[in-house]
Amino acid sequence: MKGKGAYIKQLNEKTIRELISERKKLKKELYNLKMKNAIRGLKETHKI
Repeated sequence: MKGKGAYIKQLNEKTIRELISERKKLKKELYNLKMKNAIRGLKETHKI
């Protein structure tokens, strides 16, 4: 869990705009992974 603490610190240093863009990017990535899984094209289901 060392990486989690570093990630939280990194988030605290970002501005609101950067956090919003990060959230949008992660939502798009999750959507793409879910779509691939729905069509049985995803081999790494642990990422969802």
